[in-house]
Amino acid sequence: MKPPLYNQRARDRLAALMRALYTNRITNLEFDEWAEESAYADDAAFKVFWLGAWRTYDDFHEHRFTGERALTREGKKTVARWILFLKSGQSYKWPEEPGMPTWMFWITLVLPVPIALHFGRWDVLGLGLIIAIMLLAFIGSWWGRMNRSKFESAGDFEVWPFISKRDYEEALRHPPYLSGNKTS
Repeated sequence: MKPPLYNQRARDRLAALMRALYTNRITNLEFDEWAEESAYADDAAFKVFWLGAWRTYDDFHEHRFTGERALTREGKKTVARWILFLKSGQSYKWPEEPGMPTWMFWITLVLPVPIALHFGRWDVLGLGLIIAIMLLAFIGSWWGRMNRSKFESAGDFEVWPFISKRDYEEALRHPPYLSGNKTS
């Protein structure tokens, strides 16, 4: 098992880019282009980017968080918590978010081939793949729900990416912005 990757400069850069994105100084596509490098330079930044920020925008269409896309009060609190975590220097303590096992993915997609071979009908392969993809979506959804609850119960999910309210409250005692502390 590799040691966690820690890079406070990458966290600071991602925090600055998130502030720019959610205050409409840059678009989602600019953020996507510039943030990925920082996300891959630090384990915590990676998690905040992929499990947090990336899920808040449409990466097919350029936009800002205005009008219908404007953050709600709760959304602003959530984003502020993500940024506070990045600036806090705390380590990311959550377990890996479990994905669907690779074997399950491949069995579901490869299964139609032997069926087509058995019946000698390649014309049913397309139908078999469609059924396999639907089955994969169903199994993936079930697997995700089952494992998501395990992930969320590993800490206090209401304060994610902090693992506990105590860690969150500790970070709140040292705000990186508007506190007179010099920060980027």
